[in-house]
Amino acid sequence: MKFLSVFILIPAFLSCNAQEDSKKMESSPSSEQSNKSLVVDSVVSPLNLTASEFRDGFDPKNAILLDVRTPQETGVSFIEGASFINLYDENFVSKINSMDKSKAVYVYCKGGGRSSKAADLLVQNGFSKVYNLKGGIISWENNNYQTVQGNGAIESVEKKWSLDEFSEFVVNNKLVLVQYKTAWCAPCKRMEPVMDSISSSHPKVAVEKVDFDANKELIQDQTVKSVPTTVIYSNGKEVWRQIGFIDYKELEAKLLSWKK
Repeated sequence: MKFLSVFILIPAFLSCNAQEDSKKMESSPSSEQSNKSLVVDSVVSPLNLTASEFRDGFDPKNAILLDVRTPQETGVSFIEGASFINLYDENFVSKINSMDKSKAVYVYCKGGGRSSKAADLLVQNGFSKVYNLKGGIISWENNNYQTVQGNGAIESVEKKWSLDEFSEFVVNNKLVLVQYKTAWCAPCKRMEPVMDSISSSHPKVAVEKVDFDANKELIQDQTVKSVPTTVIYSNGKEVWRQIGFIDYKELEAKLLSWKK
């Protein structure tokens, strides 16, 4: 009788474990499901969004709004806060590589075709979160969403610096503030009044804006890879730099810490 009771208990024990294992298998995602979830959570290909999804998803603090139309088109109207890089620009890839890759990019064109190609290029060049406006700015306007009236085609006639000229400028001024920027970069435009205010309120500081596109040799020499990049030089040497927008108070505080 004792042997019989043991014999009966063993199958019962195995059956219980089998049921638990079965439940664990049912509750645990398969490797295929897990991988699929990872792909969804970290965008590895551009996502097409409707105008409402595009508008509601865009956060100007953590994302870049990119208009890839021609200067003639952006000169008519554009979505507020946009940066401009023409897809047909032969330097399109080098320009997008100057943007902050840690941020999401919301890209649009007129009807969605060019921006779809641009979105693919963004992903290929290391941007992990890329969102394309399906139907382009036409869809945006059809939803009665606001646009900004342009002021004609964007043109940039910027000073070109030689390496010797720039070195002399930095050495001959005790404290130098330089912003590396472009005409198509929205954060650069936001920095314009900040730089102008610094120049007005601190006349002893040599303030200069250097165009990223017009000064390739200097940009390479100064290892500037993103715009806007703001740099302070003191007594001929770089002492501080920051990538991205910086407000007046913070920038002034940085300058004063080096103003001796």
